[in-house]
Amino acid sequence: MSRLLLLSVVALSACTEARIGSVCREACQRAEVCDDETNVDQCRESCEDEVSQCNADSLDATLDDLDRCGDESCDDFTGCVVGA
Repeated sequence: MSRLLLLSVVALSACTEARIGSVCREACQRAEVCDDETNVDQCRESCEDEVSQCNADSLDATLDDLDRCGDESCDDFTGCVVGA
């Protein structure tokens, strides 16, 4: 593998990990607003673990869906996250 390609893969992976972290953090903060018993740290860790298992083809769509869930009312938030 060429050095440039390897650097590109590493940079892409870092960007993906950063986006997963950001989207999960925001989703878990919203979850805490909707349910004050939510442990944000455990939620974020679980979210990041689950999302990182997505295949490359569905990862962006899953992150987009989770990102949109933050705009939902608390009544609709859980259903939205489960659907993501």
